[in-house]
Parts: sequence; structure tokens; C-alpha cells
Amino acid sequence: MAAGRELEDISSRSIPRQFDLLPNNHDYPDRSMSLNSDHGESLDYLQSFNERNSHLTFQRSLDDSDDEPLLDLDEAGPSCNHTGPCSCPTDGTSGTPRRPRFRDKKARNQLIICCVLCFLFMIGEFIGGYLAHSLAIMTDAAHMFSDFGSFLISLAALWIGSRQPTDKMTFGYYRAEVLGALVSVLIIWLLTGILVYEAVQRIIYKTIQIEGDTMLITAGCSVAFNIILTIILHFQGRSHGHSHGGTQRVSDGESGGRNINVRAAFIHVLGDLLQSVGVLIAAYIIRYKPEYQIADPICTFLFSVLVLVTTFTILRDTLRVLLEATPRCIDVCAVKRDLAILPGVRGVHNLHVWSLTMDKNVLNVHLILAQDADHEAVLQSATWRIRKNYPIHRCAIQVEKACQPCVQETKGAVEG
Repeated sequence: MAAGRELEDISSRSIPRQFDLLPNNHDYPDRSMSLNSDHGESLDYLQSFNERNSHLTFQRSLDDSDDEPLLDLDEAGPSCNHTGPCSCPTDGTSGTPRRPRFRDKKARNQLIICCVLCFLFMIGEFIGGYLAHSLAIMTDAAHMFSDFGSFLISLAALWIGSRQPTDKMTFGYYRAEVLGALVSVLIIWLLTGILVYEAVQRIIYKTIQIEGDTMLITAGCSVAFNIILTIILHFQGRSHGHSHGGTQRVSDGESGGRNINVRAAFIHVLGDLLQSVGVLIAAYIIRYKPEYQIADPICTFLFSVLVLVTTFTILRDTLRVLLEATPRCIDVCAVKRDLAILPGVRGVHNLHVWSLTMDKNVLNVHLILAQDADHEAVLQSATWRIRKNYPIHRCAIQVEKACQPCVQETKGAVEG
């Protein structure tokens, strides 16, 4: 009886204030209702309330200075449908977003397999090209060397990404990936230049007799090998990446269930496959029409241009990172406009956006606030908007009180 009276007393009260943690932009008409005296209805209501709001977490500051990339929504369970600033689900203890580490492990295993196979066949193709006296085969091997280099760089990126920053390397070791890409491109250009020089010599002097059978066998093996690599990277590289509701977001390093390093390696192998098919066609012509051996140096010229074009984009991107240029995917003027229209913001200045590596962008900015502005609310809104609209890995936002000269200066910069 005492337990029944206690239950009746509790169930006759309104819902305690600590349950009222819903954002203002959500409309729950039953959030302030009184619990029915019926025990079952009370428990059902509390259970449904908890289920509706179990995804809500709160934190005091949204200044994003952590070392972890933003959380993939497809890894976070049900999508957050808030229309304003909020905190997305975390691991429940430290507040750090959960990371899909199993994807990194799977990507690393794929890249190791491809790296070993690529190195072995690259050596075999160089030997086959030497025995066949075919510069086209050697050019294809040089292109495969670029694939081998890209695999090593991707593996290094996965390993470096797991290392924590130190007192001497406060940004971590991300730039090592960029330096590796630069060295790889320079070596490939050197090899390509040597092969082009040899091709010119052959056209002028016509002193080398190409072994058609050896060239045809080597080219056929090259096509088959690149098909195998394509299958490994494409089909096994796909994972469960669909969304169970809400809007899916592409985060740093991953998209559609595939690791960005695996996708980059797949593009390299696909280009090498097309080149190998061209070498196979040239080998077929030389094997059955020996008088057209000029097809070999011609293929060398064509594929050398292909190698230079494909690696030029890598060189351009690495130089942009090393020079700390603004990432091509981010419009600085748009960022200024998005921040300037926030309530309480009087001006935006000292906006800097650069890249630590190919897919990790950093943003620093100063916001000038009105005297009566809520600093925490502005920080919350600004961080949420940057995270929502731009691929930013880290952002640091500093707020300042308004002074008339600064406001006029920054307004002119935003309008310009």
C-alpha cells in the first residue's frame, strides 16, 4: 500500500525540469504534460520520451580545435535533423566523435596487397621491355611505378594519420604525405624524359629490332594484371555505406563507404589499364606487321604525354598545399558572407583557410561582435555553419568586441 501511495504521488506531479532539454526549434506539445496516474502509461511515456531524445548531447563550447575529422553521419546512427546548432552523437564518454577504424584497416590491407603485386610486376615489366627492346613497355612500367608510388603514399597517409601531434610537430605529420607525392612525381618525370630521349634516338637511327612475341606476351600480362588490381580496389573496396535516414554528408577522408586513398589508387590503376591496352595494340601490330615497328616509339610519345598530364595535377595540388594556398573547394568570399550575416556579428577579418594535406583543411577567423552579443551563441552558430557548409577539418574562431574602424574595414572587405 505504501508503494502504491508513493507511485500515485510521483505520477501526479509534472515532468521534472531536467527532462526539458529540447531545443526551442522543436515542437513537442506533450513535453509539459502531467503523467497519468496509471503506472503503465507513465512508464510508456517516459520510455517514448527517452527514445525521442536519446540523441541529444550538450557542450559548452564549439570551438573546433580537436585533431579528429568531423563525424560521418552514416557512422553516427540516425541522422540529426536539427535546424540549428547542436552536438552530434559521440562515444558517450570523452565527447570525441567515433571513427570508422575498421575502414582504415581494410583500406590498409588492400593497399598493401596492391603495393606488393605492383612492385613485383613492375620489375617483371621492366625486364620484359628490356628483353623485347620495347620502349612502350618500359613507359608502361614507368607509369606503373607512379602507381606504386601512389600506393606507398596512400599507406603513409593512413599511418601518418594515426600519429598524434607532438610539441615539435603541433600539426602532426600530414605534410609528409605531400612531400612524398612531390618526390614521386619528380622521379616519374625523370624516367619519362629518359624514355622520350631513347624514343627520339630510335626514330632517327632505327637501330633496334623489337621482339614482337616477347612484347605481345608482356603487354598481355600487363593488361591482365591491371584488371586484377582494378577488381581488388573497386569491388573489394566497397563497403556498407548507405544512410538510414536524414542527409548524408561526405567527411574528410571517406565518401560513399570507400576510403579516399583507395579511390585515388583506383583512379591511378584505371589510367594504367588504358595505357596497357594501348601497348597491347601496338604489340599486336609489331608482332604481325614487323615493318611498323615505329609504332613502339610513337606509343612511347603518346603515353609519356599521358603520364605527364596525369601527374601534373598531382604536382599542382602538392604545390598548393606547400604554399598554403586556399583549397580549391572553398570560396573564401562565401565563408565571409556566411559568417557576416550571423546575428550579433558586426565584421569578419583575419580569415585564413589552408590545407594540412590533400583532404584536411584548416580555418582561422576573427569575428567582431556587437556589445550586447552572446559570445557563446555566436561561437556555436559560426562553428555549426562552417561544419555544415564547408569541408573543414579544424577551425578556430576568435571573437572580439566591436570598434568602429574595424567594423568599417571588415564591412568593406565583405562587400568587395
